[in-house]
Amino acid sequence: MDRPSEELLGEKVGGRFVIGEFVAGGSFGSFHFGTDCQTQTKVAIKLESKESLQPQLHIEYMNYSILGRAQFIPIVHYFAPCGRNESWNALVMDLLGPSLSHIREKCGGTFTVQTTINLMIQLLNIFEFVHLHGILYRDIKPENFLLGMSNNNYWSRVHLIDLGFCKRFIDSHNRHIPYVEGKLMAGTQRYVSVNNHLGRELGRRDDLEALLYMIIFLHKGQTPWQGLQGTVLEKSRQMVKIKLEITPQDLCSSMPPEFASFAKYVRRLQFAEMPRYREWWNRFRLRLGSMGFSSYEDHYLDWDRSHNSRNNLR
Repeated sequence: MDRPSEELLGEKVGGRFVIGEFVAGGSFGSFHFGTDCQTQTKVAIKLESKESLQPQLHIEYMNYSILGRAQFIPIVHYFAPCGRNESWNALVMDLLGPSLSHIREKCGGTFTVQTTINLMIQLLNIFEFVHLHGILYRDIKPENFLLGMSNNNYWSRVHLIDLGFCKRFIDSHNRHIPYVEGKLMAGTQRYVSVNNHLGRELGRRDDLEALLYMIIFLHKGQTPWQGLQGTVLEKSRQMVKIKLEITPQDLCSSMPPEFASFAKYVRRLQFAEMPRYREWWNRFRLRLGSMGFSSYEDHYLDWDRSHNSRNNLR
């Protein structure tokens, strides 16, 4: 795990941002709270050693730069070397609220149907935007989607983070990358697509299939392929078998029919085919409207402005 020495804590990077408390770390580097000395606001700072075997922070910064400013992408304030002998890279961006994983746990381990549909609408919007910029995300899991800070105007808005694992699917000549096989799996097994398990080159369809599996997990608190025993390879083989054989109706049982229809749709998409994001965005919005809610309202979500659970919705 990349974790900077204590002497790096309190250092000012970019002449403006002070590195604060260590929060978490892993193969990606380390995450810290920080402070913007000009505005006295809190920021998020990711640090990665230049000696990392598989450095990703520069890739993440590049992808943030490609996507630019969007309401569901955190603003990046700074990226450059820091520390003694400039042995670390620092990425400074907006500090956000809890992840979908954390808020799910606070809400009892599952989300209501209306909250699940709201999330689906937001996430379809995010992935349409990311894909239109020629980027595949490839690392879908609840920990990588964060709400805005509590008690501000963005408390219910989902934001996409951790772009270091993304891949361009459009080349420098504006052509789609070719289909190949024999690839290593990318992402978290629980959520990856069937094609990902089978070593096939990923496309936009695979981001959407993984998105569906994550949504099912958030709504039900589990997926049909959890709790498998064996080695990583054995569990992967069992998992892909279940994903291939389960019907969309069984996969999306207890959920509105749009989810089973979406499951059928994404599995039929061709490798280079552009998904019809707006069509599905509208279908989920209509379903939410038929339940008496609007995707522009927040009062029915399973959490409030302070990111506390609203148990009265259950």
